[in-house]
Amino acid sequence: MTARGFGFPSNARTTGLWAAAVAGPGAQWRPLRWLALGADVEAVVAFTRRGYAAADERALLYRVPPVGLRFGASVAVFFF
Repeated sequence: MTARGFGFPSNARTTGLWAAAVAGPGAQWRPLRWLALGADVEAVVAFTRRGYAAADERALLYRVPPVGLRFGASVAVFFF
């Protein structure tokens, strides 16, 4: 995860590790032999939770949440 400051007299850029576990179910529907449509929902549990501040540690602007959800859709084409 990378963050870059802007609009302050002293800006900084930082890069840090973001690690999480992801698990969830998915489903596919094959309306044609060569085409599949899919949908999935995943739970994300963060192992590392970075925070970002403007001027000092007490002025925390954002912290990675401990858990989250992801939703996805897919289209697959089968050639063989």
